[in-house]
Amino acid sequence: MHRLLKYIALILAPLCLLAACRGGEEPVEDVLELDPAVLEFDALGGRESFEVISSEDWVANSGQSWAKVLNSSGKASSEAVSVQVDVSANTSGSSRTAVITVKTMSMKVATLTVSQSAESSVTVRGIADAADLQAFAEAVSTGASISRYMVDGSVVLLSDIDASTLTDWTPIGNRTHPFTGTFDGRGHCVSGLNLSCDASVSADNGFFGVISSATIKNLVLGRDGDVIRVTGSSAGPANAGGVCAAATSSSFLAVQNRLTLEYMSEGASGRELCLGGICGKADKVIFQNCRNYADVLCPLKALAGGFAGSASGSVTSCANYGSILCEAEEGQCGPAWACGEFLSGDFITNSGYGHAGSYSLYSSDPAAAPDAMFYNAMLAPEGKFDTEKTTVDRTLDSYYDWKVDESRTLASGCSYTRYICTNVPRRVCVLELDLASTEAVLTTAYSDGIVPNPNANKNNNNGPKVRETLSQLCDRLRSEGTQVIAGVNSGFFDSNDGISRGPHVENGEAIYVNMPSVRKALPNHDWALTVFDDGTASCGKKTFSGRSDGPAGHFEIGGSEYPYYSINDTIVRHIYPAFEANMYTSRYVRQPHPETLPSVVNALAKDAYYLVCRYSSGRMKVNAGYADAVVSAICDGRTQPLAEPPYVSGDDEFVLSLSGATAASVASVASVGTGLRVRADMAIDGVSKPIITQNATMFQFMVDGVDASQTPPATHTNITNHDPVTFAAVDRNATRLWLIEVDGRQPWVSMGLKSYEMYRIALKLGAWNMTRFDGGGSSCMWVYDPVTSKGSLVSNPSDSKGERSCLNYMLITKKQ
Repeated sequence: MHRLLKYIALILAPLCLLAACRGGEEPVEDVLELDPAVLEFDALGGRESFEVISSEDWVANSGQSWAKVLNSSGKASSEAVSVQVDVSANTSGSSRTAVITVKTMSMKVATLTVSQSAESSVTVRGIADAADLQAFAEAVSTGASISRYMVDGSVVLLSDIDASTLTDWTPIGNRTHPFTGTFDGRGHCVSGLNLSCDASVSADNGFFGVISSATIKNLVLGRDGDVIRVTGSSAGPANAGGVCAAATSSSFLAVQNRLTLEYMSEGASGRELCLGGICGKADKVIFQNCRNYADVLCPLKALAGGFAGSASGSVTSCANYGSILCEAEEGQCGPAWACGEFLSGDFITNSGYGHAGSYSLYSSDPAAAPDAMFYNAMLAPEGKFDTEKTTVDRTLDSYYDWKVDESRTLASGCSYTRYICTNVPRRVCVLELDLASTEAVLTTAYSDGIVPNPNANKNNNNGPKVRETLSQLCDRLRSEGTQVIAGVNSGFFDSNDGISRGPHVENGEAIYVNMPSVRKALPNHDWALTVFDDGTASCGKKTFSGRSDGPAGHFEIGGSEYPYYSINDTIVRHIYPAFEANMYTSRYVRQPHPETLPSVVNALAKDAYYLVCRYSSGRMKVNAGYADAVVSAICDGRTQPLAEPPYVSGDDEFVLSLSGATAASVASVASVGTGLRVRADMAIDGVSKPIITQNATMFQFMVDGVDASQTPPATHTNITNHDPVTFAAVDRNATRLWLIEVDGRQPWVSMGLKSYEMYRIALKLGAWNMTRFDGGGSSCMWVYDPVTSKGSLVSNPSDSKGERSCLNYMLITKKQ
């Protein structure tokens, strides 16, 4: 009734004025009223409104900057006009007032008082419950003050929030009023979310709508089962995300999302539709330590990802566990576990454990979609991130899926196959040998046929250096009549001195056994690939008289037996009181490379006592008992240093280098022509039987079908690095073996292996035990091609200077 009377007065006013002019009566007074007369705010500030009724156009002004009039003018109207006043937080320590003045065009004035209390110890800033959350969202999206929700410059959550009362959702921020501050969840969770958004109302839908120059951090959004649904039809490009729809020059730090996004809108699709678990479209945005556990589901073609649909900036140490489903268009858009597309920036140390696939195929069971792997991390991923610094689930069978790229039979019972992995950039070269083959046999060889074989390179292993490479060795042996059909690099070695880090048994003979103290110091090389003369093989540990540092064998002369400790080791350069007897053979050459390295000499101690011997029947074989020999010469340097210690050249010759009490005892019974016996003994996993071929290895990552990949220390490179590697595996019957070479250090061409991956590849091939050879730049595989009558590398060594001069090699040859 009050407003009706005002309206009647407003209509009659001009008539009364006309009558007054004609009849001399007083004019009706202009109408200008404010309601209420006072607005009261607490210290946190906020937004309130008052009403204006005016018969004239009007303007409103505030006398204080902390009280802002948002709609500061209006037209004459008989209806009340709502005017909003935005009051910032009071940090002055005292209560304060401001006057809002409303003035008409005829200068009529009305005032309203704004009163704000002072902040007290009980004043609470931040978002405490669902009502606060909704009010905050509305304040941001309308451009109102949000100071009441801020602590130390950041909007904060004060506790976990049950948001189950919220249904129709206005995203926090829009294109007109984006959120531009810092939102700190303080580790609290907003859950119970069952939100609905209409794409016809806003093209940017998520918990946050649009943010710019903002930071969202320490927020846990949603619990399992929480969902945000977008329906309606967008008029143009659209964005949606569990946490945020669109972000520019912003950061998401330690954000966890479990709010599933169901985008069922029409309109935008393809590259114009960006959907993300964390953010739909992210331009110059930082994602750091974020986790997405939620699914992103859309029946349309879209750019969809666990972190973002489209992103530029940086993504660091983030992980996706959700299933990302939409439809794809080749080379344009589709689902990805990380980012639908990653336009530019850094993508480092991230992890994919979810799924990515077609909505039409997997919407009924999103977890059945293809596993997160390197090729479905983003659109055209090659070169956009380092696969060795990005983690996917290596325990999944799909990680080891491969296809045959090349295959050929090399001999009866022997084949070569190269596999290309389909979900990982990796090439796997495999030689398979049936140890019962009537045509092929596994053997081993030292480069140039000698040991030590130094190249004096100070262990700077780059490319070919003096010694034979695998290719050169195979070519030489074939030219000499040995039908080598395949080979790999094998044992670990000291390149400078040219010695192995473990024994080398070739055609039954112990060509090299290193000194006990070195064997003891290298427990990671206790293992070996061993082939026995009964046609079986082992990847087990080797021991000598029950210990890793026991004697290499024994010799018997004058009715007494003595231990000797090494064969062809550099120990013979000097006298070692703890190891008084050592053996060397014709493989120990004085000048290994007289033409290329004439100054490099394999020296011998000049103060030792030497027995030069010749086998009188067959040569000594490992675990085959004693072999008979005769002393052919004696060189005694104990009292007078020898001018030239003895080297031998015959395959049937060997020398015992003696010192100390052993030398004295032997010298008392030995003379030229004296008979003696020598033997070499070694047990493999406690079993002692004749050995045909052996190279020392490193660790055993599969033991009797069981994963032993964590045998090395956690910091060992086998655990931490994807390196090129060569390894060997044996089946359960110990009669079939595989030699496997995997290239590495070649981004998006082939990445190497960690120990667990070696185990899994061996398991996939059908192995029961496996152990690794040398790797890195040394890894290589050579295969003979009968069609071209030439052999060549089928692998691509990672050494920047090409195929490396290793020390010893495993070979498959045709039986002679």
